[in-house]
Amino acid sequence: MIADVESMLPDTVADLHRAGFHRIRARPAHEPATTG
Repeated sequence: MIADVESMLPDTVADLHRAGFHRIRARPAHEPATTG
């Protein structure tokens, strides 16, 4: 599933996700920590 999602994203965004950018991105307090 992860690969399918990345394939639809721009290369830069996909690279950021692979680099763990989604782990350090600021997140709304109401949003579950497991999202992403």
